Amino acid sequence: MRHHRKLTDDERRQIIEARAEGSPAAALARRFGVSTRAIYNTLSRAKGARSASTTTMSTRLSARQLAGFQAALERRGITNQPAALRRLMEAADILLRPVDQAVLDHLQAWVRRSPPKALRSTTSPAS
Repeated sequence: MRHHRKLTDDERRQIIEARAEGSPAAALARRFGVSTRAIYNTLSRAKGARSASTTTMSTRLSARQLAGFQAALERRGITNQPAALRRLMEAADILLRPVDQAVLDHLQAWVRRSPPKALRSTTSPAS
């Protein structure tokens, strides 16, 4: 009887993320030293573990905001925009945690009003 290598939880997470970014199953199998069947089984189990209920969100962005976000992803080699947005949302508690009360006060004031001029689009309507 043949013994197959068992993937660790971290390797499974890496496989799921890499596949979501478009890595071929065969390349992942070579990278982790398992069969392509093991890759597909890992992906299949991950899909089954997801909650069936999801919510769709939408937001309006200026062309400048979207271009800035896309440029930030590109600088980091991230090609899957929806996955990047999900990861940012998962990390929101950490990213939005202020380091001191002054930062918290600034963030709360910023949320209550429109962004400062430096963050607004510099385009003006044509006359």
